[in-house]
Amino acid sequence: MKQITLILTIALVLLSELQASHIIKIKQSKGDKLQSEAAFIHKKLKPVFKQDLKNDNLQADNNFKDYYLADDLTQEDISYLINNNLTEFIQPNYIYKIEQIDDLPDDPKLNEQWALNAVNAFSAWKKATGKNVIVGVIDTGIDYEHPEFEGQLWANSAEDLNGNGRLDPWSSEQKIDGIYGDLNGIDDDNNGYVDDVIGYDVVDQSSANFGDFSGFDNNPYDENSHGTLVSGVIAAKTNNSEGIAGLAYDAKIMTVRAFDATGNAESDDIANAILYAVENGAQIINMSFGETFESYLIRDVLRYAYSQGVVLFSSSGNNNWNLPHYPSDQPEVISVGGINPALSKYGFGNYGSMLDISAPGQEIISTEPAKSYKTTNGTSMA
Repeated sequence: MKQITLILTIALVLLSELQASHIIKIKQSKGDKLQSEAAFIHKKLKPVFKQDLKNDNLQADNNFKDYYLADDLTQEDISYLINNNLTEFIQPNYIYKIEQIDDLPDDPKLNEQWALNAVNAFSAWKKATGKNVIVGVIDTGIDYEHPEFEGQLWANSAEDLNGNGRLDPWSSEQKIDGIYGDLNGIDDDNNGYVDDVIGYDVVDQSSANFGDFSGFDNNPYDENSHGTLVSGVIAAKTNNSEGIAGLAYDAKIMTVRAFDATGNAESDDIANAILYAVENGAQIINMSFGETFESYLIRDVLRYAYSQGVVLFSSSGNNNWNLPHYPSDQPEVISVGGINPALSKYGFGNYGSMLDISAPGQEIISTEPAKSYKTTNGTSMA
């Protein structure tokens, strides 16, 4: 009870400073009491995971049916939930930020992929290139028209109506440049997501923003560039006579857009993105974002992902400190720090006992939207 009271106090303070949205886990034994005796609160709750998962073999419905999002709880509502011992936890719907910092000058000498040599990629490719591996990238989306991603994206065969392995975001009855689109408004594979050809956009924020900030949809286009940069490091096409080579160039990228054009994402959207990736076959999940606070909702979804055999990676942060950082500090997650071309710690990279491995994170050239390239820094690149 002391822990719950402390969480409540912190939540109320952050609520006044940040937002009015809360994540709540209702105790399983208390659901009927909440619905009958506190209907005024129950009406304010909506499930965190908005999509119905219709496949009976999936465990997620049972695991996460007691998690709710509430945008307009009063302090009296929260006190009622706490005093009647109805919740496992109440937290603000924390907002996380992608690990993004200022870019280096556009110096041509930086257009060398020193990182591949640093990690012995050329020798490693004799053993493995990422073939048959699906990497779920939880980020700002992807420029799926970039030539470096031709043939590099995971494609949901049941939703890829024209069978060309890419998203053609127009009607299946309309022909453009000789190609019929993929969109028929039907959940063809019965996974709860309509027209999810290469992934999904789960950005559905509680506060008005700009760009595409609300409503799930099937078009995970990158309005920021961060997700495209991260995806290029992972699996940009190689041997195509242009641009760069991804480290795991035979892997497939499953794009799940949880972060908006500003590089921010609410906890519930991140959780939805992770769950989508797990339930649709991602074997690895990359999370190049973080904050100093721990979302119990994200924690629990990551535990579920780990229980399903998914390998979880997260950037360790660009603050040059050893303070807490989530989700990289979760025990199920591999925390990745950054190094520079001299193979020393990248200047702004976080450090400490929670760091698991380090990889190149400075002067990294990768893909960016508009079929372009840029050189950037950060543990996101690592």
